[in-house]
Amino acid sequence: MEEEVPENTESPADLFIQRAEMLMDAKRYEDARVQFLNAIASDPEEASAYCRLGVCCSLLGMNAEALEYGSKAVSLKPEWSDVHYQLAWIYNRIGEKYKAEQSARNALACEPDFAEALLLMGWTFLDRSRLEEALVTAEQVIALQPDNADAFNLQGLACLRLGKLDDGQQALEQALRFKPENPTSLANLGYVDLQRGDWATAEEHFRDALRLDPHYEFARLGVSEILRASNPAFRWISVYRYWLDRQPVGFSWIVVFLLLMIGYGIAFLFRVDLETGNRMLAFAPILLAFAVTGTFIEPISQAFALLTTAGRLLATRWEAVGGLLLTLYLLIWGTVLIAGIGLKLEYLQGIALVTGYAYLTFVQTWRSDLRWVRISMVVVSMLVVVMLGAMVVLSAFESTRETEAQIAVMGIGVFLIGLLSLLMPTLFYRIFYQPDP
Repeated sequence: MEEEVPENTESPADLFIQRAEMLMDAKRYEDARVQFLNAIASDPEEASAYCRLGVCCSLLGMNAEALEYGSKAVSLKPEWSDVHYQLAWIYNRIGEKYKAEQSARNALACEPDFAEALLLMGWTFLDRSRLEEALVTAEQVIALQPDNADAFNLQGLACLRLGKLDDGQQALEQALRFKPENPTSLANLGYVDLQRGDWATAEEHFRDALRLDPHYEFARLGVSEILRASNPAFRWISVYRYWLDRQPVGFSWIVVFLLLMIGYGIAFLFRVDLETGNRMLAFAPILLAFAVTGTFIEPISQAFALLTTAGRLLATRWEAVGGLLLTLYLLIWGTVLIAGIGLKLEYLQGIALVTGYAYLTFVQTWRSDLRWVRISMVVVSMLVVVMLGAMVVLSAFESTRETEAQIAVMGIGVFLIGLLSLLMPTLFYRIFYQPDP
């Protein structure tokens, strides 16, 4: 009697999807994309193929296509929680945090105990500094999945940013217990050690994270931070930076705004022809502004890290060249300032005053990590350079009331652009990249 062969009930689309998933696991995303497209060609109504194709395209950097396919999956199966979750993942990956939150909420509406969607929503809260909501969400995920290491990571980071250092460390250590080979947990613990001033343990955690994932950017930055603080003469810089991080949100920017307004008011707005002694009052605010933000700390510490072999290997070209140029700018600026004060040359004092404010624009360009924000900030910086050049040219002529007024007007422009540059990356990101209503 012949044995009956079971009939294969899998559709061609299912077979294509299985192949694509194996290729995804192997990180062969382009080959996986082709298989997902074959699945869709075989069955144009297969929602799972569309949503996974969207994820695949996102990993390939094809964001427009990723959103198109993810949205198509939602339109085909709006009752499926997973298609909403996959779309939320795509939105989160490309930086549209508010839309990621909304898609995650849609997934939870379909499946209230969907822990992965809840966790993703928590990360969007953390990214937008909605710390209390992130903490509550992490606790909800832990209640559903008590061994979820990622949920403990979220809880730990939220606690750290809320100033609850002990609770944060405890949560991160718990995450590491559940997943000992997790580079994220190791790197997060490294930052806890940095805030406690335990440099040796921090370096150990960061290097362990890089051993598990050599391309992990968060850990790379941590090792760079250790290198910057390896010399006692510069260690206070990192200590001070972490003190600033623990201050209330917006503390630094409120202080710097008030200081700059006072300083520029003294220098130009009240009287253009201020006497030398009074004009010097305008330098105190810009120096204090540098002190209450990382505007001078970061480039100098980056330049110092480049003195070590590991620092040169870890730094990107943008970080290395930008840090060196900004450090050189600060050295020249300080020299001009001291020379102007020492020699009582109002010409040098004026240049130092305005270029000090203009420096804010340049350092924000260097800090920007998104390509399109960098391009915008480069354009702004070029505008500042042109205005500064015009001020120098005008200052070279015989000083008259009209000339001084023109210089003052351009100085006001440089100041306002400098102020705008402090907020510009954040504003652009909020308006065009994650538009919360």
